[in-house]
Amino acid sequence: MSNRQQLEQAIAIQQSLRGTIDDAILDATINALRAQLAAQEPAAVESRRAQATILFLDLAGHTDLIQGRDPEEIMEIIDRALLRLAEPVLRHGGRIVRYQGDGYKAVFGLPVAQEHDPDNAILAGLDVLAEAEAIAAELSEERGLSGFAVRVGIDTGRVLLGGGTEGEDAVTGLPVNLAARLEQAAAPGTVLISHHTYQHVRGVFDFQPLDPIAAKGFAEPVPVYRVLRRKPLTFRTRRRGVEGVETRMIGRDAELQRLQTTFRRVSETGQAASVIVVAAAGLGKSRLLYEFENWVDLQPVNVQLFRGRARLETQRLPYGLLRDVFVFRCGIYDDDTAIAARDKLVAGFRAVFGGGDAAGDDATGDDIERKAHLVGHLLGYDFSAGPHVRPLLGEPRQLRSQALFYLTEYFTAAAAGKPMLILLEDLHWADDSSLDALEALLTALGDQPLLLLGATRPTLYERRPGWLADRPAHSRLDLSLLDTAASERLVAEILQRAEVVPPRLAALLIERAEGNPFYVEELIKMLIDDGVIIPGEPSWRVLADKLDVIHVPPTLTGVLQARLEGLPAPERRALQRAAVVGRLFWDAAVDYVGNDPGGDVPTELWQGLSRRELVYRQSETAFEGTQQFTFGHALLRDVTYESVLRQLRRDYHRRAADWLIRVAGERIEEYADLIAAHYAQAGDATQEIAWQTRAGHQAAARYATAEALRAFSRVLELLPADDPRRFEVLLSRERLHHLRAERDAQAADLDELTGLCGDNAPAAARAEVALRHAHYFLALGEFSATIAAAQRAGELAAAGGDLLRQAQAGLPHGMALRFQGDYAGSRAQLENTLALARAAGAGNIEADALRQLGIGAEEQGDLAGQAFYFESALHLAQELGDRWGERRALNSLGIIRQNRADYATSRAYFERSLAIARAIGDRQGENTVLGNLGVQANLLGQYAEAQALFEQALHIARLVDDVVGVNITLLNLGYIVSLNGDAARALRLFDEARHSIEAIGDRPLLGYVENGAGRVLLEAGRPADALAPLRRAVALREELEQPHLAAESRTLLAEALTLSGDAAGGAATIEPALSLLATGDFESAEDTLRGLLAGYHVLAAVGDARAGALLARAHGLLQTTAAELPEPFRHSYLANVPWNREIAGLWAGTDH
Repeated sequence: MSNRQQLEQAIAIQQSLRGTIDDAILDATINALRAQLAAQEPAAVESRRAQATILFLDLAGHTDLIQGRDPEEIMEIIDRALLRLAEPVLRHGGRIVRYQGDGYKAVFGLPVAQEHDPDNAILAGLDVLAEAEAIAAELSEERGLSGFAVRVGIDTGRVLLGGGTEGEDAVTGLPVNLAARLEQAAAPGTVLISHHTYQHVRGVFDFQPLDPIAAKGFAEPVPVYRVLRRKPLTFRTRRRGVEGVETRMIGRDAELQRLQTTFRRVSETGQAASVIVVAAAGLGKSRLLYEFENWVDLQPVNVQLFRGRARLETQRLPYGLLRDVFVFRCGIYDDDTAIAARDKLVAGFRAVFGGGDAAGDDATGDDIERKAHLVGHLLGYDFSAGPHVRPLLGEPRQLRSQALFYLTEYFTAAAAGKPMLILLEDLHWADDSSLDALEALLTALGDQPLLLLGATRPTLYERRPGWLADRPAHSRLDLSLLDTAASERLVAEILQRAEVVPPRLAALLIERAEGNPFYVEELIKMLIDDGVIIPGEPSWRVLADKLDVIHVPPTLTGVLQARLEGLPAPERRALQRAAVVGRLFWDAAVDYVGNDPGGDVPTELWQGLSRRELVYRQSETAFEGTQQFTFGHALLRDVTYESVLRQLRRDYHRRAADWLIRVAGERIEEYADLIAAHYAQAGDATQEIAWQTRAGHQAAARYATAEALRAFSRVLELLPADDPRRFEVLLSRERLHHLRAERDAQAADLDELTGLCGDNAPAAARAEVALRHAHYFLALGEFSATIAAAQRAGELAAAGGDLLRQAQAGLPHGMALRFQGDYAGSRAQLENTLALARAAGAGNIEADALRQLGIGAEEQGDLAGQAFYFESALHLAQELGDRWGERRALNSLGIIRQNRADYATSRAYFERSLAIARAIGDRQGENTVLGNLGVQANLLGQYAEAQALFEQALHIARLVDDVVGVNITLLNLGYIVSLNGDAARALRLFDEARHSIEAIGDRPLLGYVENGAGRVLLEAGRPADALAPLRRAVALREELEQPHLAAESRTLLAEALTLSGDAAGGAATIEPALSLLATGDFESAEDTLRGLLAGYHVLAAVGDARAGALLARAHGLLQTTAAELPEPFRHSYLANVPWNREIAGLWAGTDH
C-alpha cells in the first residue's frame, strides 16, 4: 500500500470514529493527515466504479443580492461564504471536488465508502443551511444585503471515480446529474434528496415527500423528498430486496391500505386501536410493517414511534418485550453499568414528563423518579435500594399494579395528544407478562390516539387464544399466500435487472415457492450462490443451461439448508455458532463460543455473510466493543441451529452461558433466564437448577407469575424426589398458585410439602407448611380447616419461640372465626395477634390485625370499636411512613362515617385517601375509594354521578386485575343501574359477580350477591322472582352468623312474600328481625331506612299495630340525617331516594 493510500485510509478510519471520540480531537488528527496528503506527489489515478453520495450546493438568487455591487466586493462576499459553507462538508467526512461559480460539488465516499455516507451528506446539508442563515443575518446587519440563501441537492448511487483531467476528483455518472438537478429544483433554504438517498436514511430524518420532478437521463419523473430535520430518536430500517436491488412490496396493497385507514381513524378520532398481522413464516409480515412504517414516516403529522421485537431466547424473560421497547427508546445497552442503565431510564422519563432536574429536592423531580423507578424495576432493572421501590419489595402484585399505572402515564405523556405508533414484531415469542401488560395498557389508553400494530405467527393464538379479541377497536389481519399473478410480479420485480428472464426460470420459482414471498427470495439467492444468476452492473445475466443441472430443493427449509451447505466451512461454522447465541448475536460472543485459540472470526467473513444477505450488521450494538448482527430471517436461524451436531451444540450453549456471565457484570440477574436456557440446552442440570431458581425469584418479585411458575416447575422437574432443595422451591411455587387462585395445583404442592415435613423435620418448616394450609383453606371458605391449620402453625411456632410466625398464624385464625360469626373469639385471637406482632416488631402484621379487628367491629355494628381500631391503624401507618396503610385506614374511617350518615366527614376521609392513592400510584386503592364515593352518591340520591363513579372504579379494577374489587364494584354498579331503570343489565352484572365469587369461594360476599339480586327484583316489581335469592341470602347469612345482615335480608324477604300475596308468611318471616328494627341498625343508615319501610309494609298488611312505630322511627332517622346535610345534598337525599320519598309521603298521610 502506497503512502498516499495509507493516508487516505487513515482519514477514512478517523471519520468513522465520529460519535465515539470528541470531534475536536478528530478534526485535529484529520487536518494533520490531510496536510500530509496534500504534500504527496499526485498519484496516477485509475478509474473505478463505487457507491457514493453526491451533494450540490448553490447560492440561490445571488444575482439579485449583489446587483450594483463592486466586483471586488462581490468576489469577497461569495468566496467568504463558500469557504464557511464548505466547512460542514469537511466536518462530516465529505470532499469538495469542484467549486463552480457560486456553488460546489461534494462527494461522500472518498477515498473509501462508509456505511453512513448518505447520513453524513444530509447532516452536512442541514448544517450548511444553518450556516447560511448565520451568514444572511451578518450580511443584512453589516452590509444591508437581504435574501442570502442556499439550496442543496443530494443523490446516492454508483459513480465512476477518477480519471480524466480532474484525476482523483473526477466523479461522473447519473447520480451526479440527478444531484445537480435536485439542487436546481430545491427551494431556497432547503435540502432536496432523491429516493435513492432516502432508501438509506429513512427512519433517521423527518421528510416531506414532494411531487416527482423530470430529470435528464430518467425516463420517468423522479420521486424527491425535502429533508426537514434529524429525528430525536432514530431506528434505521434495513433496505428490502436482493443483492442491493430494492424491490417494491407485491400483493399486499389491500392490507397496507387497511392499516393506513386504521391509522387515519386513530388520528382523527383520538381513540386507540390495535391490529395484529398474522401469517406463517415468510409470508411478508415484516415487509408489510416496514412499508407501513415508511408511509407513516412521510405523513405530515408528528408520530411518536415505539418499537420492540420479541425473541425466542427471551420468551420467558418477564416483561422482555416491553423492556426491548425501552431499550430502544432510552438507549440502554446490555453492557451499561447498573447505575448507567438506571440513569438512562430516569432520564428517559424526565424527557417525557418534562420536569424535575433534581430528583429528591423538588416535588416534580421526586414524582418522576418514583415513576421511573417502579417501571424500571418491573422491567428488570434493579431499583430495590431506592426509596420508591423498597417499601413494595414484599408486595409484588402492588408493585406491578403501580408500575403499570405509571407506564400508562408515561405513554399518555409521550403522546401528548399526538398520534402514537407502537410497532411490535414476532409476538409469537413474546413473554406472557408483556402480553398481559399490553392488554392492560390498551384498555387504559383507550382514549389516546394510539395504534398498536403487531406481527405474529398463528402459534401465538395457540398459547393465548383470546389475546386482545374482546377489545372494541381490535382487528386481526391474516396474510394469505400470493396468487399466481402476484407471484409472477414478484419474480419480475426481484429480477428487474436481468437482461432476460427465461420463462422456465420464472415458472420454476413460482411453482416451488407456492406463493411464499420469502421462499421466492431465497430460491433466487440460492441460484445466485450456485452461479445460475450472475448479478452485475448495470444488468444481471441468467445462465439458462445451468437450470438443467441444478438441484432445487422442494421445500423452503431445503433451500435454506442448501444455501448453508454451500458456504465455505469457516462461514458455515461461524453462522452455526451465531445460531446458538440467538437470532440477535455479537461477534465477540461467537468468538467465545468457538473457543478456538487465535480463531476469532475475521471481519471479512462477517462482511461476506452480509453480502450474501444471510446476516445483517446493525448500526448499534448492545455490548461496547462488539459488532451486533441479526439473522436475515428467523427461519434461517432455525435451520442453521438444527444443522449443529448435538454434542457440539451442547458445548456451544455452555460457552454462550459462560460468555453472558462474563459480560453481564453487576446486571447478571437480568440475564438469569437466558443463562438458564443456555445451560438447559447444554444439558448441565446443576447450573440450570441454580439459574432457573434465580430467574424464578426475579419473576415472582415482579408479579410475573407465569414466568415464575415455569422456572420453579422446571427446577422441580430436574431435582430428584429426595433432594432437600425441593422444599424451598415448592414453597415458592405454592405461593404463586395461591396468588393465581389455582387451588388444585396449590393443593398438590401442599401435599408434597406435607410429605417432606415429617415429624423429624424442623419445627419452623412444619409451622410454615401449616400456615400455608391455613391460607389455602381460608381462600376456599373452609373455616374450620383454616382454624385447625392456623392453630397447628401457631403451636409449632410457639414451640420454636418464633413470634413472627405465631403472629402470621393468628391472622387467618382470627379471620376464619369472624367468617364463622364467632366475633368474640375472633376479637380475642386478633388481639393476641396484635400483641405478638408488636413483640416481634412486625408492623405490617400489626396493621393487618388492626384492620381485621375494625372490620369485625363494623360487622357487629360497634361504632366505637370500628373508630378505635381504624384510627389506631391510621396512626401506625403514619408512624411507619406506610402510605399504603394510611390510605386504607382513611378509607375505612370514611366508610364508618358514611354508614352513620355523616357524609361530610366521610367524604373528607375519602378524598384524603384518594389523593394518597393517586400520589403513590395505588390503582387498586383508587378503585376502592372511587367505589365508596359512588356508594355515597347513591345514598344521597345522586344516581348519575354514582353510576359514573362505579363505571370508573370497575374500569380500574379490571385494569389492575383486582378480582375482589371487580366483584364488589359489579354489585354496587348493578344496584345503581337498577335504580336508573335498567334492571336487566343490573341482573347481568350480579350474575357476572356471582360466577367469580363462587369460583374463589368468598361466601360472605356471595351473601351480598343474593341479597342484592333479590332487592333488584323486588324493586323492579317482580316480588315472586325475588323470593329464591332472598331465601338463599337469609340462609347463608344466618349460617355465617351475621345477625344484622341476616335481618336485612329477612325484612326484604318478608316484603317479597307480602307483595306476592302471602301476608301471613311475610309477617312470620319478619318477626325475628323486629327487635333489631325497633332499636338497632343494619349495616348502613340506608339499609336501616329501607328495612324499616319494608317492616312497615309487612306489618301494615296484617294490621299489626307495631307498623306505626316502625314508620315513626324511619321518619325520625330520615329527618335527623337530612338535617345534617347541606344543600343541595339535602334536597337530592329527600327527593331522589325512592324509599326516603315514600317514608316522607306515608308520614305526611298518617294521623300522628
